[in-house]
Amino acid sequence: MKSFVFAVLGLFALPLMALDGPIPTVAIHKAFARATNGKNGAIFGKIENTHPDKPLVLIGATSPACDHVELHTHKMVSRGAHQPPVFRMVQIEEMSIRPNDARVLKPGGDHIMLMGLKGPLKEGDEITINLLFKGEPPLEMIVPIKAAGHKECHCHKH
Repeated sequence: MKSFVFAVLGLFALPLMALDGPIPTVAIHKAFARATNGKNGAIFGKIENTHPDKPLVLIGATSPACDHVELHTHKMVSRGAHQPPVFRMVQIEEMSIRPNDARVLKPGGDHIMLMGLKGPLKEGDEITINLLFKGEPPLEMIVPIKAAGHKECHCHKH
């Protein structure tokens, strides 16, 4: 199986090498996870589709740091006829990215949720995650752990 490796070094993505195929049409920018001692964690940053014609669809991920990984977003959810709607985190099946566009993963928005962490995420450490894209080989990346209060990737959608 083809495997691509990206090292994510806090501020930018550095494509190392595609050993048995073309360079992928995805770039990951400013990815990070927050430090936590809890059961769950999240990954934020920006996923860029650099292909001029083909959409990119993230359908899942895996990581040895947790039991399973989910794709999440936040949506307004109704609580009933006499209750105001609330903003809630919900699991989604996929994240689509149009050609030459990007999807920003940020607190309070889209993100990659690490469920059932096998240990604490400590500031300064790194975790490995494999992103699964529809019709593409898995993309392995190293994600740095930032301080628990770290909120921004300072990523802007094109």
